[in-house]
This record gives sequence, C-alpha cells and structure tokens, in this order.
Amino acid sequence: LRVTIIFVVLTVALEFFIGFGLALLLNRKIRGQRIFRFIFTVPLFACPVAVSYMGLILFSEENGIINTVLMNYLDLSRIPWLSSPSLAIFTCVLLNVWQWVSFTFLVLTAGLQSLPEEPQEAALVDGATRWQNFKYIIVPMLKPVMLTTFLFKLVYSLKVFDIPFNLTEGGPGLSSEVYSIFVFRTGLKYLDVGYASALSYLFLIVVLLICSNLISRVREIYTLEGE
Repeated sequence: LRVTIIFVVLTVALEFFIGFGLALLLNRKIRGQRIFRFIFTVPLFACPVAVSYMGLILFSEENGIINTVLMNYLDLSRIPWLSSPSLAIFTCVLLNVWQWVSFTFLVLTAGLQSLPEEPQEAALVDGATRWQNFKYIIVPMLKPVMLTTFLFKLVYSLKVFDIPFNLTEGGPGLSSEVYSIFVFRTGLKYLDVGYASALSYLFLIVVLLICSNLISRVREIYTLEGE
C-alpha cells in the first residue's frame, strides 16, 4: 500500500501538471504547433510492455543509454536506476509519466479549446492580468475537465501493473511492488486464490468510493454551471 500510494501521488501529480503546462503552452499560436502536438502524443500509442522494455534499455545500470551518457560524456558515476531499492519505484514513475502525460495533455488541450473566449477577452479589457485571467476565468471554467482527467489518471495509477512488473518485477526486494503485483503473486504464484480474491474486492471497494466522491463533485460543478 505504501508503494502504491507513492506511485499514485507522484504519477498523478507529475502527469497532471506537466500535461497542463504543455496544454497551456501549445494552446497559443506558435510556429510548428501541430508538429509539437503530434510529438507529445506519440508515447500514448505505444504498448506499455514495449515501453517497459525500452525502459530496460534506457535505465540499465551496466549498459543503459542514460548511464553511458552520464559516464562517458558528463564524467559522472553510474546511477542504479533499477537495482537500488530507493530509486526503483521512482524509475517506474518516470517511465509511466513519459508515456501517459500525453493523455492529460490531449484532454486538457481539448478542454482549453472548448472554453468561450468572450469572458477572457472581457477580463483583459477590464484590466485583469494574464495570471488573474488564468486563476479566476480559465481554471474555474476548466474545473470539470480537470477533475475528470484527475479521475481517469487516479484510477489508472491505482491499478497499474504492466510497467512496474516488466521493468522491475516489484524489486529489488519489495521496493517497487505495487498492489496489483502483490495480488498477482498471491493468487497466481503462491496459489492463495481466496486471499487474492479478498484483496481484489477490497481494492475494488476503495476505488469505487474514491470514484463516487469525485463523480459527485463533477456533477455538482456541472449543476452549478447549468444554473
């Protein structure tokens, strides 16, 4: 549970803020806007298993690309990305963020483009700064989309399995063993199916409680906007 909470908090926070920042950056008219949008969305279409093996090539302690660059070009010592208990879970977080920040970027970009321009233009005419326009106009109007994006990312991060399992198999030791890997090992490796089933139902109840609270919050916002 501790490892899962660390993974969820870091991935959801990083993916949300990086994706939101990219959406704000590319929501304005700049040269090569379509090219940048295409580049930022490419990782979303990669298979998580393939991304995991790409991570093995990048983060391998002995022959990995990142450590090779650090040692040969920056004259730094190698970093035990996958063999250190304190770094393994953060390596999984980095790889997961690289792939799924595209989803947050796409959804929030669509949300920004759907916002009406009249309130923003009126606020600027009345003397509001760009920060005030962002804080008091854009964010309140975009809040339903932000909460929906947060909900999707939270659910995916809670049930993540493929990247941590293929990258570290929950190791070294149990340092990167998220909840889904623990359930998998309990039921399919140690054949304690009853205990694994109980763990799965408990996890389902927790996710349902979290989702129901967030969904009710989104409905309240839409109701207030409708009124």
